[in-house]
Amino acid sequence: MKKASILLVTSNGTGMGHLTRQSSIARALGTDADVFILSMSAGITVLDQSEFRTEFLPSYQKRWMPRRDWHQYLRQRIVALASEIQADVICFDGVAPYEGLIRSRSDLPQTAFVWFRRGLWRRGTNLPALRSAPFFDLIIEPGDLGQSRDQGPTKDLAAARIAPVSLLDVLDTCDRDEARLALGLPTEGKIALVSLGSGAVGLDAELREAACAHVLDQGWQVATTQAILEGSMSAANGVHVLQRIYPLARYIKAFDLVVSAAGYNAVHEFVPAGIPSVFVPNTHTSTDDQVARAQGCHDAGLAQWSHPDVGIAGLTAAIDQAITNSAEISQTIQRRAAGAGGSQEAAALLLKLATTFGTDRPSLPTRAKRNQFLWQQDAKRLLRSMISTKTIPSRRQINEPADLLEVNLEISRESMPSGVVAESTAAGSSPTSAGQLTLRQTSELTTDLVQGSDPFEHISPNASLAYWQDRTAILHRFYRIKSTSMSTRK
Repeated sequence: MKKASILLVTSNGTGMGHLTRQSSIARALGTDADVFILSMSAGITVLDQSEFRTEFLPSYQKRWMPRRDWHQYLRQRIVALASEIQADVICFDGVAPYEGLIRSRSDLPQTAFVWFRRGLWRRGTNLPALRSAPFFDLIIEPGDLGQSRDQGPTKDLAAARIAPVSLLDVLDTCDRDEARLALGLPTEGKIALVSLGSGAVGLDAELREAACAHVLDQGWQVATTQAILEGSMSAANGVHVLQRIYPLARYIKAFDLVVSAAGYNAVHEFVPAGIPSVFVPNTHTSTDDQVARAQGCHDAGLAQWSHPDVGIAGLTAAIDQAITNSAEISQTIQRRAAGAGGSQEAAALLLKLATTFGTDRPSLPTRAKRNQFLWQQDAKRLLRSMISTKTIPSRRQINEPADLLEVNLEISRESMPSGVVAESTAAGSSPTSAGQLTLRQTSELTTDLVQGSDPFEHISPNASLAYWQDRTAILHRFYRIKSTSMSTRK
């Protein structure tokens, strides 16, 4: 019997949240399904490529093509990959399903579409995204330890509500000594983890440094997930910088206290692990209501919290409370928050849908809602085109890619099926001129490629010849190829 084929798609986001949740579900699916992860996250390179089948898709924020064209590009990438792996289910994790994803629905009538929609949205935010719900056969909302404070627009909407999803559902964690040894931390003494984000979105560095200094004053040591400390704060006096540790949840027992932002993944890893935590919500997120999550955890006796507007005094007071009441907090966690299991629940829902879904046959009301949504998107595109060109464009002009980026295509010979090599070689090659932009087509996936400014097309290793040909055709539609050359780079 054929295994279910499940394609997990994650949006770009500002952190690792979407990708981490879907990797948790992928682990829960295990050998019960053939799982593929397609992600726009720059963090995709931290996933073990031997454990996960993955492919990187550049988001529109890369600006390698106009945003209008990018949605068409996304649609074609999804359809090509879903056809390659014969996907029974496509599960999208993100707060706003992309138009390209939504339009691929009509191209894949025998594939079920799922929206994995995290709750606890900020009140009044992201409302247009909710109009895409009719395109999905199932909406899954993972539980949230702060949900008692949820006042957002998804609160009362229909969804399959499951337990919180966490890497702790599927990871074997190290004991205290093993974790500290793996992280290079002292095996003796109290250690607090201070993980207040990168600073790219909110959370002032002054608060991070104040948290570290206050913990040090208690005679503890500090581990931090980034090099944010200067001057006298160094490993010599109790501060340890953890570089590119993922997943950190595997080593969570190394710590006696956590001071963290109140993102979904952080809360649902640190709290169920039984570690006294202080949450400092990021108030600059576009959709995620971290204030509500932090308050909800505090209301339930699961953690302390401090609003960033209260400043250093409020943060240090919360840290003191967490240290003083650590035993009581741990007992409350054991009663209320241990062993969530949302990853397994999500996996079961996806497997059930993969075996029961037949063909997309929307009801008349659903079809009407879908058409209305698509008409609205078409109207917006027409209006933008009219404003920019001061003319009324034809449908063809609206839908065809425009302003193509001019590149020299470099195909990595070692990555390709032999048929593509022969075909490309027969077409001839020409060297790339100095100063011209090069587009690499490769199965290599590195941090330098993903975070770099040069365009590249990532194709998963061991892809079929037909898929390589589909992907080559797609890149020719969305880039202006001046020349093609072979490279011995992978």
